[in-house]
Amino acid sequence: MVVVVRVTAAVGPRQPEDGPSDGSVGGGGDTALAACGAALLKELYTITNLVLDIKTQRAASPPPPPVVHDCSTLRQAGVKGSGVYQVSPFPFKVFCDMERHGGGWTVIQRRLPQKVQVNFSRGWSAYQEGFGQLGGEMWLGLEALHQLTHAAHYELRVDMVDYELGHRHAHYQVFRVGAEKEGYRLTVANYSGDAGDALSHYHSGRRFSTFDRDQDMAQDKNCALDKEGGWWFHACYSAHPNGHFPATLRRTDSKNIRWWKSREQVLVLTHMEMKIRRRATDASVVTNEHEAGWDDRRDDDRVTTDDDRVTTDEDPVTTDEDRVTTDEEDQDYKIEDHSANENRTGDESRSDTPPWGQQAVTLENVLPVAPTNVYGYSNESMVNPLIGWNLVGSAAAQLLDNFQSLTLPKR
Repeated sequence: MVVVVRVTAAVGPRQPEDGPSDGSVGGGGDTALAACGAALLKELYTITNLVLDIKTQRAASPPPPPVVHDCSTLRQAGVKGSGVYQVSPFPFKVFCDMERHGGGWTVIQRRLPQKVQVNFSRGWSAYQEGFGQLGGEMWLGLEALHQLTHAAHYELRVDMVDYELGHRHAHYQVFRVGAEKEGYRLTVANYSGDAGDALSHYHSGRRFSTFDRDQDMAQDKNCALDKEGGWWFHACYSAHPNGHFPATLRRTDSKNIRWWKSREQVLVLTHMEMKIRRRATDASVVTNEHEAGWDDRRDDDRVTTDDDRVTTDEDPVTTDEDRVTTDEEDQDYKIEDHSANENRTGDESRSDTPPWGQQAVTLENVLPVAPTNVYGYSNESMVNPLIGWNLVGSAAAQLLDNFQSLTLPKR
């Protein structure tokens, strides 16, 4: 900041160079100089105080949040092609879906058939930084999710394909991930869709857990270790997007990619994509920190049964001794074991027959050579995610040239 001060001083008529007319020594000239000096000192004092005030205000005021340019702002700037872009100011690369459901979506997680499936049973640092290929199976990263969602209001869309029931989706108008010091705590609310609300009542408010950092609500086990994938586990889950890719399709394998549609029905998924988009502030949308599952309890407080699931701020929670000691997703929901061999125990006793009796089949028998186009991209790109999903070739170069010449709107 530049401060311009106009300095003025009342100086009397200029005296003759040979001295004052009345013959006195010093006289009016010295008086005028003294007055001018006093005025200058006063102005300098004022300027000094202004500078000190400005420095104090800057020190007391937190810096404004950075302006984030993500897939939403790129879409607003006219970018229309889906592909990999670099967002600012962090910076990191993301896959932008610019074509479906209005465009402007930032993909944060994806599961799909690949020749070599990505391993999602990883530790804390991997989930924090992200892994996989942006055009194929991937996890964007917890820190990236926090950096994006703390700067603006975001919505979440989850598209999924059950191996028998086909495409389902879930939409949440509120999605936010807290800072690392909060355990990257999840806030999600305001569900709509046909997949069932598997997130807001059971996972919202939970901290993220991996096999090497147990932050779930289960007392006698590490859910991430037991279910072999990182997630915002409760004790343990009603949604498990980062589970095993199902080599054999059966509804009773709790380590697979699953989503509870209701208390009576679980979806076993062969495709899944989670994506977020910035939304305009809407007074009708609940943005309170106290969404379902988010409360003021201590982090070590635990919930016992399904009846104690957190649905409002008034739900009572007791002590650490109340941590859940069983698989809630299998105990609370009515899924049955149809094993023909009663002598087997644990997961081995679970049958390949779904609860309604249809024999399970292998993945190869379910998926055609060129999988169904469930995400709106070409069938060829579903077989090889690197074709069509990433920006390649001359078309990509042209699009990138156009993008670099864009002037993003100020927000």
